[in-house]
Amino acid sequence: MKFTVKGVCITLLVIFSGFLLLLLPSFIMGKVKNYLIARENREISRQEDHWVYNSTGRRFEYHDGSFIQNTSQEIDGVTYYFNEQGYVRTGWVQEKGVLYYRDSDGTPETGWFEDENGKYYLDENGSPRIGWADIDGKKYYFSSSGVMATGFTEIEGHQYLFMDDGSVSPGWMDKDGKRYYLDGNGAVSTGMKEIEGKTYFFREDGSMATGWITNNGSRCYMGEDGAMVTNAWIDEGSQRHYVGSDGKEQTGWITVNGKRYFLTPEGILADSGWMKQNDKWYFIDTDGSAKTGLFQSEGKWYYLTEDGKLQEGWVDSQGKRYYLANGQLMTGWRKIGDKQYYFNGDGTMATGWITIDGKSYFLKEDGSLDTSAIKKETAAQ
Repeated sequence: MKFTVKGVCITLLVIFSGFLLLLLPSFIMGKVKNYLIARENREISRQEDHWVYNSTGRRFEYHDGSFIQNTSQEIDGVTYYFNEQGYVRTGWVQEKGVLYYRDSDGTPETGWFEDENGKYYLDENGSPRIGWADIDGKKYYFSSSGVMATGFTEIEGHQYLFMDDGSVSPGWMDKDGKRYYLDGNGAVSTGMKEIEGKTYFFREDGSMATGWITNNGSRCYMGEDGAMVTNAWIDEGSQRHYVGSDGKEQTGWITVNGKRYFLTPEGILADSGWMKQNDKWYFIDTDGSAKTGLFQSEGKWYYLTEDGKLQEGWVDSQGKRYYLANGQLMTGWRKIGDKQYYFNGDGTMATGWITIDGKSYFLKEDGSLDTSAIKKETAAQ
């Protein structure tokens, strides 16, 4: 038998055509059957309300073929919001002035939620908390749009400082190298405040102050820990200041440990040496205290009262009498009024018989010279 290419091709074509004729009816019948089943299912589904999905989103179809549109509807215990085309609304939804958040399937998001604007806490309906809220034992604040507050936030005229997690609690808080104190409500403290028996000062921004501060016109000194320093000397370079029991910087005359000191109107301790104050002379010692009693300066003797003032005239001290003129102790013969007196080298007033330059004199109990005694002594010679 002789085969040709043309003959082989014709034979194969006949065989393939026969094969198609055998399979095509069953394929067509399968398609028809599937169509009829799908049609029957659609007819059955239209007898009940049901969800319909496509690439645009999710819709709820009634058994009559209509859709829920442009409203809200509770389905199986969940409230859904539908747009004008009947698709479930997702993301942020505002309904009758209330804000809600819906997942991609339209169900409410609950609990903590975060987007590009911040962090929220959503209730069981997906609505964000507004204002103050206690959550898991912590206190938070949410703005009118539901965003959780962090850092410094002003609320009803008060400044609050929230931690990074959004919570706020009373007590000390450190932020950006500064210290703050939050009151029982979490508000930032300002001005003077007593905390656990110590006094602190907080600036207008709420940060704790150290060093010198001015409060109600008075200067006070706050230590490195921020607590007010009281009853102590404050050294600043070559200058000294003193703060009293109320923490205020002192000026004028003060008494510390039994000694008197003078501080200028600027609060600086007076320099050592002579000082004139209100027409009175004082001598300031090297430790800054005012000298009292007898003392010698540059070879001259002076007497200062208990309050440090330079004495003029008669002075009685430890059973002895002195006389000061121009603030200095007198020595030798001195005429005071119409009487003559003699003062020893240490400034004490002499009484009784004394001998000077080979001559004897008698001084009465008040120290004045008895001229009659001089004459008698002279006559005896």
